[in-house]
Amino acid sequence: MPGKRVWVIGDIHGMADPLHRLLRRLQLAERERPAAETTWVFLGDYIDYGPSSRQVLDTLLALRQEAACVFLAGNHEDMLMQFLRQDELYERFGNLWLEANDGAETAASLTDDPALLPRLFDPAARAAITPADLAIPPRYRDFIETLAYAHSETFTGAAQTLRFAFCHGLLHGDGDTPGGSGGPTTIEEQLALRTYDQFHNYRRDRNIWIEDLHVWNRDVSLGRYGDYILVHGHTPTVVLDRFLPDLGSYVCSSGLPHLAFEQGVVTVRRERGGLDFEARLADITTIDIDTGAVYGKCLTALRLDEEDMLGRGIVTACQVRMDCPHRHGQDYRTLEFRFR
Repeated sequence: MPGKRVWVIGDIHGMADPLHRLLRRLQLAERERPAAETTWVFLGDYIDYGPSSRQVLDTLLALRQEAACVFLAGNHEDMLMQFLRQDELYERFGNLWLEANDGAETAASLTDDPALLPRLFDPAARAAITPADLAIPPRYRDFIETLAYAHSETFTGAAQTLRFAFCHGLLHGDGDTPGGSGGPTTIEEQLALRTYDQFHNYRRDRNIWIEDLHVWNRDVSLGRYGDYILVHGHTPTVVLDRFLPDLGSYVCSSGLPHLAFEQGVVTVRRERGGLDFEARLADITTIDIDTGAVYGKCLTALRLDEEDMLGRGIVTACQVRMDCPHRHGQDYRTLEFRFR
């Protein structure tokens, strides 16, 4: 039996149907090849844009009853929290949730009050909505309020140790100085920000603008993230060319996770149901698994399996594809990422 395994699931954005299909396949894979220790890590952005935020949260709450789960906050959950808390960022930033980030669709999905719907979809009335008006059911509010803001895992073998960090957005490298901050940050400082209050107190104390910290940040560090390989979402790979100047052979329309390497662009060959990389697994700096489910592309899970990674140099991506027929399993694929 394999030892440790972590499933990492990217941005869902209210897309309940592909989430259900993906989880069924992953649970089947677990049954067919169980691990001694399995953890499910979700990278945030469960809500907004898609039509079924409530159903997504129900699915995640049910999974938590039967499996070890880590639910990270995405920037959309962080915006919702700013709205609910009415904190000092609300007038400058948090009010964007209802007005500009499809929070009205999420509120409509979560509310038990049909009388709220006309106000949500009337721009003039929506501006006057308060947290009390939303009356989000306690189980959903508790879920949002207890989301983690960072996580890490270590895989140790006889000859190699691999450390992974998990955040919604991008960390800053050790010694980076985020724009407007009072000084450089460290990886461990950022990974220690596990709650909404810790994250926002750090931002205030260091005078760091919210979009320069790891739930919101899209700026790639010039170096490694300490000893960690960073697995993240937030930046949809379907529009990655807007953010990264050199994608090498990566094609945004592929719907595949995007891997960045310490040495820059590496040679990739597609063979036998997978991708062969001319690099070591330890050379990876980041893996972006927001593969644009809400853009009509893919919902992705990454399988980090101790036996596969340390024994064979393999990471596996499992995907439900939104641009394929939903019959006979044509919308589901697995791809091995193989390293030398």
